[in-house]
Amino acid sequence: PSNKAILPMIYESNKDCPFILPASYEVTEELKKTGYATKPIVGRVGENITITSSGGETLHQSQGRFGARTLVYQEKFDLPKRDDYYAILGGWVIGGTAAGVGIREDKTIITGVDSPFSALRFAFTSHNDDALAEEAKSEMAEAAQKIE
Repeated sequence: PSNKAILPMIYESNKDCPFILPASYEVTEELKKTGYATKPIVGRVGENITITSSGGETLHQSQGRFGARTLVYQEKFDLPKRDDYYAILGGWVIGGTAAGVGIREDKTIITGVDSPFSALRFAFTSHNDDALAEEAKSEMAEAAQKIE
């Protein structure tokens, strides 16, 4: 399972970054205005996610094993749909350096365990990056095993 407890901390530390969605440990007035996703802090591949509109209507909801967990709330973002799929991109950063990216896509707005996933590892070419490259390879291998 992944831990989403860090999402509000990342947002609070980077409020001016246009690539980080507002997130909170409670439903704020701002989130009510934009709509929001409710996620269990500890969860896995789209389980127990609820997407709520700015009008308070439940737009999408998934079931799973993590419904009794503490929740985090993140601003709703309307993903574009291409060829009947929604794609989610996630980055791996190790030691402050971009190390890779993952792409997961699904025909529904909430991706799940059966959604196709591709991981791309960034190659390190500098001699000074050898230790970082080994750390990145190790972490990417662990992440790949968890996905399987």
